[in-house]
Amino acid sequence: MVLGALASAAVFSACQKDNSSPKNVDQQLLLAHEWRLSETRLNGVVTARDTAVKDRYDWHFVSGGSYHLTYLADAAVVQGRWQVNNPNTLHVVDHKGDAHDYAIQQVDNATLRLSWEERAGELHEDIYTAK
Repeated sequence: MVLGALASAAVFSACQKDNSSPKNVDQQLLLAHEWRLSETRLNGVVTARDTAVKDRYDWHFVSGGSYHLTYLADAAVVQGRWQVNNPNTLHVVDHKGDAHDYAIQQVDNATLRLSWEERAGELHEDIYTAK
């Protein structure tokens, strides 16, 4: 699942939220790079890094609101739609039509860090590196 790649990447408390979210996300930074999923965290603890990340993929945002994910294991490609809502929420509709919202914790020329909470109050984070 893309968001088993996006819930671990469809991935979308008793946990405290990170208050370091950017005030206004520069969407050009999302578009400027292809983003490789490089690390996953659960409640602040690293669960996988680099090649140990299950269903690892590259995420490419396209101007106009579309995106495609390319899975590294088999080069399978899936497409969807995206937009930035509020100053720091990435809203994604995956290839199955399922909507997911991610808090943009960091975006710069090297790193994209997204987070979301599960129903059980667990805080998930996916960290991407610019290619």
